[in-house]
Amino acid sequence: MIVRSLIVLCVVLLLLLTVLQHHFLVKRSLSADEYQAPIILKTPNRDSTVARGSQGNKDRLGSKTNDKDILEADVSTPKAGLQRSYLKQLSQPLGGNKENTRNTVVYSGKNCECELVSVDCLDAIRCLPGTKAPQVMALGVMTRQVIKEVAKFSGRTSSNKGFYPVGKGLQYSSIMSWLGWIRRNELPIGMQPQSSPFVNEARYPFCIEKALTGKACFLDEYNTTEDLGDLEEAAIENESTKKVPSNAKRELGWDVVEFLRIARKKESQNDLPALGHLLSFAHIARIQFARTPPLVEIYKKFKRSVIHNNALASAPDSPDQRLKVSMHMRRGDSCGHKKHGYETKPSMLDSVNQNSAFRMCYNTSVYIDALKRVQTISGKQLDVYLATDHAGSIMEELEKNFPVEYKVWNWHYLDFPRDAFDYKRIIEFADREKQELLGETAFADIWHLSHGQVFVGHLGSRFGKVSWLLQMARWNTFVPFFTVDGHSFCCEIDEQCANAKPWVVDMENCLTFAHEIFYDPSSQGGKKHENYWEDGSKLRQVFVEKKLKMGF
Repeated sequence: MIVRSLIVLCVVLLLLLTVLQHHFLVKRSLSADEYQAPIILKTPNRDSTVARGSQGNKDRLGSKTNDKDILEADVSTPKAGLQRSYLKQLSQPLGGNKENTRNTVVYSGKNCECELVSVDCLDAIRCLPGTKAPQVMALGVMTRQVIKEVAKFSGRTSSNKGFYPVGKGLQYSSIMSWLGWIRRNELPIGMQPQSSPFVNEARYPFCIEKALTGKACFLDEYNTTEDLGDLEEAAIENESTKKVPSNAKRELGWDVVEFLRIARKKESQNDLPALGHLLSFAHIARIQFARTPPLVEIYKKFKRSVIHNNALASAPDSPDQRLKVSMHMRRGDSCGHKKHGYETKPSMLDSVNQNSAFRMCYNTSVYIDALKRVQTISGKQLDVYLATDHAGSIMEELEKNFPVEYKVWNWHYLDFPRDAFDYKRIIEFADREKQELLGETAFADIWHLSHGQVFVGHLGSRFGKVSWLLQMARWNTFVPFFTVDGHSFCCEIDEQCANAKPWVVDMENCLTFAHEIFYDPSSQGGKKHENYWEDGSKLRQVFVEKKLKMGF
């Protein structure tokens, strides 16, 4: 009898120990309460924006005070926790598949791959999510929720110098934010409160009331509830999205932490897929592009659409839905050297570098030809989101010179006053009043371009790079592209991209190399910038060689 009682007692103690051990591991992992909670996908009420510095923290995510690094805790993966079957059905998780890790080659589906250091990845259109797009988009919203809930928030962006043009400032702050997230699981609270020639906060009562300075007038703090666009709102309300399983957010949580734990170790970074790097970078860029009410109102005020067939502008999951294409046409400061004229063909990867002394612009026919290819590959009519220095004049040209395409495709653009773009030389040297108007148009146009599922335009432009990133964040998948200027996302505009390609050694280099941030040419006595105006920047090679010598 005593022996039997002892056996029973031992079994009970063993079961109790197992339960306690499981509880301890889960508690030390990603806040278990958070990732066993129901999905939080709600459309925020834009009329009830929580004021900066207020005591209402219900709209705040992440922690400003938690010093504990969640990635250093033991992570217990329940048997049913990281199967990711649902995620894999819809989109590649950040952790991806181990075989899809070939440097800068993105695998976005079966038989769909894209070398990022190239000018044409339109064939990847065949692997877009199609009718599953609303579910994939909703998972993107959820992924950003998870990133913000897990991250620590501290400090403010340090690379977003006020005098940088909008695209350049946003790209550089995205770089610094992503690196901080990868290395320390930290994100900035928001923009540095510093004046900028591209924003006149005195024009906006909201910014005056909240004492917001410079670019912070247009972009909210990063740990606020996401400002959803119309497409995300529709995706969340879509019937197919309501079928998202209750544990999807928890699976995303495990996926984000798994990605971070691998990415922060240099020796294992290349075990992660290029698409995982790219999507994570895009989501960080989207987190920082949190619109304030003035920017929301600017977009509503100036947006115009030319709709030729409402029946084809249908719901996001309709098989006959038009394909949304973002088209970025450079004019203005890019075309100050009129002696060169407009190019009649797109530039290839081995074309000349385009520094401020020589930047090419392209005939409208170059962009239209690319759009025709998009239509041929997709088999769909197009919804074109146009951004250029003066969309009104381009729309007039389209109606006159390309009547078939003008009447068949739908067009969306921002109708800013024509005189806003009447300035000489480059934007950095325009007069202050013009700079303020151009800053307003740049922020709004970047948001406008973020609607497309495909990108046609200029990836050499930092404005184009940021827009392409926000497209990927919105759609939560790879966005096929055709870049007319001979530069991919991985190349700086003043590099000769084909020459730079061997030195784009991994995805971190592709995403983050910016010589103004990381490399001072004066440390080499300017030697490596000899013949800069003819040959372009070669600092990427110097940077990589230096890292290799140092053993990185």
